Amino acid sequence: MRIETGKVYRTRGGNRVRVYAVGCGPEGTMPGSVHGAYEDSVGEWRAGAWLSDGVFHLGQKTVLDIVGEYTEPAPKFRAWLTPSLTEATGRRVVLIPDGDRPTDSRAERAPWLDEPEAPHA
Repeated sequence: MRIETGKVYRTRGGNRVRVYAVGCGPEGTMPGSVHGAYEDSVGEWRAGAWLSDGVFHLGQKTVLDIVGEYTEPAPKFRAWLTPSLTEATGRRVVLIPDGDRPTDSRAERAPWLDEPEAPHA
């Protein structure tokens, strides 16, 4: 994989990495060939340096190794059945972002319609 300035990558542990500079250290001898920042578990950005192949520490696999480009995860939705006066069934299905609730307090969860979990890479 070729790491490029300005792109966003992901680490082995799933963190986002923003790359600011490439080729700024002795190639393959010490962390410094790639400079950027990674997002920690509480959402703060921390400075980091990697070898040109994405390795964070020499000779060790770590959760901070760059393993690929980052793609934004698809939003998750939950299906709810809400009362409806316009349909023959008297109910309608609405998709609401996961964690939110419909405004109608009579709504019921419809878990059999939820989006399936995507397999983890």
